[in-house]
Amino acid sequence: MAVKTFFRNLDKKRRRLTHRLEPAIARRLNNRSKFVEHLLPNEKVKRIVIVRNNGRIGNMYFLLPFVHQVLRLYPKARVDLVLSFPWQGEVFQNLNINHIYYSHLSLKTIGQSSASIKELTKNSYDLLLAPSPGACDIFVSALIPSQNKVSFKNKKTETVFEHSSVTQSDFYHGAYKPLSILQGLGHELPKQLDHEILFTTEELVDGIKQAHRLSQDNKLSFAFFRGARGKKQLTDEEWKAILREFERQHDQDIHWVEVLSPDVRAPLFPDTDILDCKSLRVLGATLRYLDGFLCCDTGPLHLADAAGATCYGFYTETCPQRFGLMGRDCYPIKLHVEPSKVQFEPVARMA
Repeated sequence: MAVKTFFRNLDKKRRRLTHRLEPAIARRLNNRSKFVEHLLPNEKVKRIVIVRNNGRIGNMYFLLPFVHQVLRLYPKARVDLVLSFPWQGEVFQNLNINHIYYSHLSLKTIGQSSASIKELTKNSYDLLLAPSPGACDIFVSALIPSQNKVSFKNKKTETVFEHSSVTQSDFYHGAYKPLSILQGLGHELPKQLDHEILFTTEELVDGIKQAHRLSQDNKLSFAFFRGARGKKQLTDEEWKAILREFERQHDQDIHWVEVLSPDVRAPLFPDTDILDCKSLRVLGATLRYLDGFLCCDTGPLHLADAAGATCYGFYTETCPQRFGLMGRDCYPIKLHVEPSKVQFEPVARMA
């Protein structure tokens, strides 16, 4: 078992053991110095903070629809973000965010975390929003002075988010669920929900150049990434079977480009073109201009999806309706792995 997976499972057990204590702790921490009983009219909201502490890459891209809508619905407000670590900030570049704070919530960085939260609590907000209120978000939100604090309403959150009214969401997809909080504040949502990264012109030009370098004449160029967590990890032989079946269904040879990462250093085929980017934005801009991207792990898929790439997501463990792809040119596929072959089952998407 990978170290990250071990600690993720350990944290799940920790949450089961401590969830009854969390409301009492949050109540003691709650800063009500700026609290007002009534919900502010939307036109009176001038300072907003969105709190989302989570270290998983996919959850940052799942936050994009919520951030896009907050910026659209409150065009005159200054919007701050609270995230866990600095690498996450690049997801929200160019989105007109006023300031991004990083909580550094980790045992390794407890001193830095204390300093970051102390700096954050010097601010005062009209509206605090916690779209996915885990324990860390509840505790950090409790410490921040705000006239209104809004999230989903339940026993864990009601001690801090006293202006909440929405108990559950009509959306099924995980990235859209938090939008129900905004509906609870009286807002109407558009039919088309934006979930994409905002690239600069320079980034897009560099992506085109990189994709062109990786392309071959008269062949489609598809990238693939084999990295995955836990049970989603596929063997090399299973990946070879996927690529063969993909070529068979397209009825033509495909030029394959393999994406490498710190966890995947050796390519599947020795003569394959390699895409190895330190920057997730550079990776996303390049994938955007290739003919497609194949992957079986949700984090990299949602990066490529948010970048505007054509994605083929292979799902073996995760629910494709709840954690699936959002882009118009993206295709969630239920993968059936058999001893001698693989089968692709297209999946209907749900909002």
